[in-house]
Amino acid sequence: MSRKVRRVPVVLDAGEIRDLPMEDIRVILRDADELVRIAEVENTIKNRA
Repeated sequence: MSRKVRRVPVVLDAGEIRDLPMEDIRVILRDADELVRIAEVENTIKNRA
């Protein structure tokens, strides 16, 4: 059975940023990964109810 995936349109705007240090990129990806994990847990809980 396939799951319906809701997609949210996103517009990325770097603004004035032309270069980003690798450490900043690592921090952003680490935090994004945590947000994805939280969303997965919440979705799992919601689907069990």
